[in-house]
Amino acid sequence: MKTINFILAIIMMLLALILGKCSGKPDSSAEIIRPVRFEKVIMYGGEQTRTFSGVSKSGLETNLSFKVDGTLRRLNVEVGDQVRAGELLAVLDATDYNLQLDQTKSASTQAEVRMQNTRSTYDRISKLYETGSVSVNDYEQAKTAFESARAGVNSARKQVQLAEQRVNYTRLRAPIEGRVANVNAEINENIMAGFSVITLTSGSDIEVTVGMPESFIAMIRDGDTVNVMFSSLAGENFTGIISEVSYIVGEASTTYPITIKLEDPSEDIRPGMTANVKFLLTSEDDKETILVPSVAVAEENDQNYVYVLKVLNGDTATVHKRIVTIGDITGAGFEITEGLEDGEMVVTAGISKLSEGLTVRMLN
Repeated sequence: MKTINFILAIIMMLLALILGKCSGKPDSSAEIIRPVRFEKVIMYGGEQTRTFSGVSKSGLETNLSFKVDGTLRRLNVEVGDQVRAGELLAVLDATDYNLQLDQTKSASTQAEVRMQNTRSTYDRISKLYETGSVSVNDYEQAKTAFESARAGVNSARKQVQLAEQRVNYTRLRAPIEGRVANVNAEINENIMAGFSVITLTSGSDIEVTVGMPESFIAMIRDGDTVNVMFSSLAGENFTGIISEVSYIVGEASTTYPITIKLEDPSEDIRPGMTANVKFLLTSEDDKETILVPSVAVAEENDQNYVYVLKVLNGDTATVHKRIVTIGDITGAGFEITEGLEDGEMVVTAGISKLSEGLTVRMLN
């Protein structure tokens, strides 16, 4: 009996071990990798050269739109076409607007007839009033009726003019001579008034727009000279002048738009081409200091820290907490006097959700 009990006990233990393995914890390898945004640490102060990518555009761009709603019936141009001032580019269905014009013309004709009738009555009553054959009340009534009819004619004529304008607004013409840079509509598409249907470029001026990170914006000034290169025009360098520095972050972006005007652009440069722009950055203070965006620095237990990225492969990295000493606060971020080196990468968003050694995915 004891032998049987012993054997049963062994069997129960084996079953418990098997069940324990089958109901084990889920594989930790299924852990979701958190995406993070980052920025390279820069050395602020002194003189340094940095290159940023940009896109070329015409110095004069005109977005053309209809002033009325309607269905697009004709589109006479394609991207790249050269057009003359006054040339017909696109046409909306004008059926409804022509009907409205006919109605206003009919109403205007009726108003003219009413005015003629009241004028005849008024002229006749005026002559009788001068001889004392009608009362003042009859005279005033005839005068008021005529003036009201005359006002009605003026109003009806204006309605005709407005209806004629709406018909004319169904035809989109080029206001200037230029080249079609973009077409944003298709035949039979319903177009809303004010929607940019066609973009025209004109003139030989070429500009390049660049998105400048917060860390550098304080070192950019109107009138600075930059060097511009286009990947499609290998071996050619162009001189540009910074003509506009935005103080507002661009839409759907964390950078500040910078506009650069090329001094002597080539005829081969077209709107939409990718450019590499080299900036020579200087600051008012010659002292070299590490600078990071203010959003990259957090505080815990009276100590400031950042998360530094250590790249594993591709866009995968691990984060590591680094205690730093901060100096002055500038318009471009925190000065770091100790704890970071030029070129290191720090996390700039979601710091509170990170922990030491966590694997993350780097977002551009």
